[in-house]
Amino acid sequence: MKWKLLAGLALSAIATIAVSATVSADASFDAATGTLTYYGTVESLNTEAIKAVKSKGALTTDIISIKCAENSVFPRYCNGVNAYRSIYSTGDYNNLMYVDFRGADTSNVIRMDEMFYGCHLLRSVNMSGLDLHNVQNMSSMFFGNSALTTVEFKDTKTLAVTDMKGMFYGCKKLTSIDLSSFETPILQNTNTMFYACEK
Repeated sequence: MKWKLLAGLALSAIATIAVSATVSADASFDAATGTLTYYGTVESLNTEAIKAVKSKGALTTDIISIKCAENSVFPRYCNGVNAYRSIYSTGDYNNLMYVDFRGADTSNVIRMDEMFYGCHLLRSVNMSGLDLHNVQNMSSMFFGNSALTTVEFKDTKTLAVTDMKGMFYGCKKLTSIDLSSFETPILQNTNTMFYACEK
């Protein structure tokens, strides 16, 4: 299976406000554009990254977009409470609209279930070229993303995923998906994967 959404995500290069290297320095924030940028070894996509930014008083506006510096190393657990699931966050991602993870090192990630669960303003996600060969669970990854139109998985590697249940549940504006770069030899669960996808 392979997925490719026809619309690409174009985020311009931006200057960021650096955070102290002594406090989980794996993120920076540009208040002018509302962009959170990961770099180095990221301890947690949610809690630690936000703590690092907040510790310097840099998080002064809503997070609108998220991107990565080249070769940012993602943690093993990028799911639910460890990511952007809205009911677990403190409201920091309520206005998240754009995500671009291209260039990140995701080779150690094993869970992405509920990663963007309930991010109702999220419009586009680019995961092109990522190494997801160790990811086992992608269930409810984009659950309830009712504004989502574009997800890019071009040249993304998968091998170990077994669960994609409800992956795009309720993504009613999602238009076209191409799973051509996905290899899913042991995939077991695709129940309600595209439930309520109206386009």
